[in-house]
Amino acid sequence: MLVGLGVTFKFSGRFDDAETAYGRAIRIAVRVHRRDAPALASLFHNLGGLEHSRGDYASAEPPARRAVELRGRALGAHHPDVAADPVALAAILDGRGRGDDAEALLRAALATLQDAYREEHHEVAVALHNLAAILHRRGDLTHAETLYRQALTTKEKTLGADHPELASTLTNLAAVYRARGRRRPAAALYRRAIRLLEDAVEPNHPILKACRDNHDVLRLAKPAACRFKVAPVSLTPYH
Repeated sequence: MLVGLGVTFKFSGRFDDAETAYGRAIRIAVRVHRRDAPALASLFHNLGGLEHSRGDYASAEPPARRAVELRGRALGAHHPDVAADPVALAAILDGRGRGDDAEALLRAALATLQDAYREEHHEVAVALHNLAAILHRRGDLTHAETLYRQALTTKEKTLGADHPELASTLTNLAAVYRARGRRRPAAALYRRAIRLLEDAVEPNHPILKACRDNHDVLRLAKPAACRFKVAPVSLTPYH
């Protein structure tokens, strides 16, 4: 129950409440299990994701690495249930400026996930999204767009077309369109992301704010002013 509350609070932008819920869950789990028990992996995974969402990548890395270690030790490094942990860690490493390390983790995890699930799994979509974001930052807009589109299609199939978790991919894909001077489709994606998020997250949620700010730029600026590269939203830490 505490973990579910933490996930809900984190997703909506109530980060302090999420931290309280995860902290209580970890203290209870440590009393019941050993501190190195595999059962704690998901808690450390989620705690790392919370710190990532706050933008505190240095604090996010230790629990994310702990999740990789615990679940990998229990199930083996190439088990599909383990792959979500390095995908989350990759998002954190990228935030710390270690894009090459992040890409290596993502490509290995994506191979494991696609071998197990093909394209029909949310974790596949997250890995595709995160790999696209790394290529996006490097300026490889063609390959980034392809991967964002694949991620969006998989999210729509696994979560539904109106799920708020589509918003991060919609926003990043809009940034690619904007960087290529495709203002109208970019604006349409920002509007869709805003619609999905408005009733699901706090008004000051960073992705919602980014969508609104970027949509306003497209709406108010002259066409020539929109022809510049826009950094994508940060990678998705999954939980």
